Amino acid sequence: MKISYFNGGKTVPSVRFRRPLFDLLSQRGHECIYHSSYPSRYDDYRWLGWSRSNRLRRWVRTRQIKRIRKERFDSVVLETGIFHSEDYSLERELRFASGRLVYDIDDAVFLLFPEKVQAIAEMSDQIIAANQKIAQWARQFNLCVSVVPTCVDASEYVAKMHRDDTESSQKVIGWIGSSGNVPMLAECAPALREVAGHYDFQFRVITSDESKLAQLDLAGVDVRFVDIDRCDVIDQLHQLDIGIMPLPNDDPWMEYKCNAKMIQY
Repeated sequence: MKISYFNGGKTVPSVRFRRPLFDLLSQRGHECIYHSSYPSRYDDYRWLGWSRSNRLRRWVRTRQIKRIRKERFDSVVLETGIFHSEDYSLERELRFASGRLVYDIDDAVFLLFPEKVQAIAEMSDQIIAANQKIAQWARQFNLCVSVVPTCVDASEYVAKMHRDDTESSQKVIGWIGSSGNVPMLAECAPALREVAGHYDFQFRVITSDESKLAQLDLAGVDVRFVDIDRCDVIDQLHQLDIGIMPLPNDDPWMEYKCNAKMIQY
């Protein structure tokens, strides 16, 4: 088959976890073409500005849809959505350009853009949900739903050999995730401050935007930022003694999480 993976960009967390599935299809003889967003769905080019970056993104996506229509792909897998907004005009164009449209959802985007996500779900030939909870929501609008869990390649994520306690007095507690989720660390900030008063440890935050850390009260905590886009992620995870994944209890978004951090740890 000739398959298009129409995704939000190489740096988008959902793409990092879902793309390996399409690499496996390529290994099995299918032709997989990656149509990525430029700039990525959540970003802009600072030198170009937000407005012009959006225009560039739309131009790139329009060109990609024209290519899909011209080259006649057997299936187009749409990851999450083309834009991070209520607009789904290009999704409708992609529907008409696709021989078969498959909608891949790994997060509760329907809580942010309910009308848009429902419309895409209804117009799709099939939905891939990353967990049973998302699948349950999707079946309200489309009965052709498959669950393909978010996972990691165990051949790459080799378990670390834990060092002996005598090797180093300082332990490393870490968190990995997108910059938009950094505010969730406020849930455990009081605990981290208290532990820092009794034990020597470094708190390592592996994400893409260091400025987000300024919003947190981590006074007295030895905090180190690691740029997720410029590091070997697995090597950084091997350096952690403890990985944390705080989830606010009062946020409905948490109900649909795929627990990718936990799987990585």
